[in-house]
Amino acid sequence: MQVKNTSNKDMSSLQELISTDIRAKGYTVVADPEKANYWIQANVLKADKMDLREANGLLGQGYQGAITGAALGSSIAAYNSNSAGTTLGVGLAAGVIGLAADTLVEDINYTMVTDVQITERTNGKVMTNDVAALTQGTSGYKVQTSAKEEHKQKYQTRVISNANKVNLKFEEAKPVLEKELANAISNIL
Repeated sequence: MQVKNTSNKDMSSLQELISTDIRAKGYTVVADPEKANYWIQANVLKADKMDLREANGLLGQGYQGAITGAALGSSIAAYNSNSAGTTLGVGLAAGVIGLAADTLVEDINYTMVTDVQITERTNGKVMTNDVAALTQGTSGYKVQTSAKEEHKQKYQTRVISNANKVNLKFEEAKPVLEKELANAISNIL
């Protein structure tokens, strides 16, 4: 097993969590790659805060925003009072309360993006052809091809882990993100 982290967050306990989940499924984790039937490689590309309001548009606005609170407050006051001054005052107060609530409570989402490759030892031979097109400056590229035959089949996927909570800090999100990834990898096997 090889777990790399190219994100800017500490994920040092990730390899042990993945190993624990794999062992819980009945697999034996070995240090010698020649004795393994599966090789797991994971690279955490990004582990950071993701703004739900930006990602989900209007769906993640929480308390409906301060303007909605002001309009709702004005409507209720107009229904219950004949005074325009009371209506305006209650509407403004509701708007201020809505604005204060929006600034105190923030819906935070942390997302971890991980590329995973699992290689399986096979009985039959597997022919692999790799093609890479490498950019050469601004005007050219170089194509490289290689072929090999071995007793290994490779599977690649990208795993997205999420942690979401009001006023979430990364320290709280980290165990959730790590557990989701470990669970996803062990369930692939």
